[in-house]
Amino acid sequence: MTDDAPTVVPTLGRPIDPVRSTGFHANARALELMATPAPPSGLVLGRDAEQKPVVAPMFRPEPVKSVVVGGAFAARVIVFRALAVGARVAVCTTRPQLWEGLGRGATGRDDRLAVLHGDRPVTVDANPHSPALYVYDVGEHGTATTPILGPWRTQLTILPKLTLYGSQALEEAQVTILQRITSEEVPAASASLRVSGETIGLFQMLYDDMFAMLRIGAKERYVWANATSIERQMFGEPVRDY
Repeated sequence: MTDDAPTVVPTLGRPIDPVRSTGFHANARALELMATPAPPSGLVLGRDAEQKPVVAPMFRPEPVKSVVVGGAFAARVIVFRALAVGARVAVCTTRPQLWEGLGRGATGRDDRLAVLHGDRPVTVDANPHSPALYVYDVGEHGTATTPILGPWRTQLTILPKLTLYGSQALEEAQVTILQRITSEEVPAASASLRVSGETIGLFQMLYDDMFAMLRIGAKERYVWANATSIERQMFGEPVRDY
């Protein structure tokens, strides 16, 4: 295998014994209870000012590119919530210590999140009920890798700081999630985010426990993370670190 060959993270599991039909005839109520739940289409970012859940459309039948501009808390809590909706995750990173143990802590298993060192191509099995998330946490430049995406496969680029170096990732993203930005980040925000100066001003006023979500063709949303007790125990109090 060459160094640039894609890393494959397969679906793990074991076969089960076949079930033999005994001629059972289900009534209408039984059929209703047996209905397959809808596949995940996103993850809950938190709640808005009216306390309504806000969902980021991260997982779809078509490929999705997304970006998080923020610190370690934002990056990890979003991946944690992706695991909660059934995603299989591969994290390509230059700071593996940030991600070690997250998969087991979130799911009790070691086969739902793989931590891979460096910026590299990766392939993860995906389907509507178990989508794939490719996380690239390789610095403020973003990834130089172009992963092969497809249905129910999402690329998530983590930008710890907003700079012009990461402009390509922002311009290609269908979903962008931001924590508070500083005055130093304003020029890059103005060049890449396609929002008004007033909106960029609001991005500078976000509290530590808030996100702004941008989507193509939709108005920006402001969200309180509403971290659970488990998330606070794992990741600490919400904070915007740089």
